[in-house]
Amino acid sequence: MRAEVIARMDDVRAQRLEYEYNVMMAERWEALEHASSKLLKMVFRKHPELDICGLNTSDLALQDEFRTLMSAPADVHVDSSAFLMLKDQIEEIVERWRITFCLSPVSQ
Repeated sequence: MRAEVIARMDDVRAQRLEYEYNVMMAERWEALEHASSKLLKMVFRKHPELDICGLNTSDLALQDEFRTLMSAPADVHVDSSAFLMLKDQIEEIVERWRITFCLSPVSQ
């Protein structure tokens, strides 16, 4: 009986941790969407030709700088301001993405 109780408690704990992780990721995704809309507007203003490449929030989320924030430990507060801090790096990030996924050259 004791083993069954322990197994059930372990299962409940795993479910709780999964739920907490999913909530955290949903909150971070919402923050990323908010920040990326601002960052992408800035990029498209400077490089309108990138709009035809389909660059979007999901593409940014896959870049190392954004993934680092998305996968930060639960005790690290990540909100839209954390993503907006990448503003100074966004040109480099987008250029890396463009070279890999978009055939359109970026005019300087």
